[in-house]
Amino acid sequence: MVESLLVGRGKRPPAPKLREPADETGPEDAEGPPKFVVARVPLLSGASNDGRTIYFDYACPETIKLASGRTVDVYKAIAHHEAIERHLMVEAKLSYDDAHEAALLAEHLHLMLDQGLDPAEVAEYETALASREAKAAKTKSGDEAPPPDLYLGPYRHQEGFHHAQ
Repeated sequence: MVESLLVGRGKRPPAPKLREPADETGPEDAEGPPKFVVARVPLLSGASNDGRTIYFDYACPETIKLASGRTVDVYKAIAHHEAIERHLMVEAKLSYDDAHEAALLAEHLHLMLDQGLDPAEVAEYETALASREAKAAKTKSGDEAPPPDLYLGPYRHQEGFHHAQ
């Protein structure tokens, strides 16, 4: 279960997990579920080189409450996106643009099928995340380096890529 992020002034949030580890006879693969870590990330989120960790920037909310009253599990939705995007870039050798487009579609399908959102709610979710990402980009400080194992494929298309390393 994802921990609640109660953050005091000047304190970093704890690193939440996607779900409890499976027991020895559980259906999870031998490596178990990916872990979630909150850190400085050049965009709102990213995957590790090995895909076992999904990183969320401090500005990324764990959940978003929509106008309809539904609460969206942002970490779970973005985890689908990041895992698929990284896999398509690394394993299938797709370009970032193609991998991102497919991952965004998978994220939206997850939101509709697993979290019960309708297309208008998905659009509201996207607007809320874009707003957070734009705000985060303006307030990034160079004080903290991104995780050393952050997969940098998605950042190569951006101007100033060397700053993400």
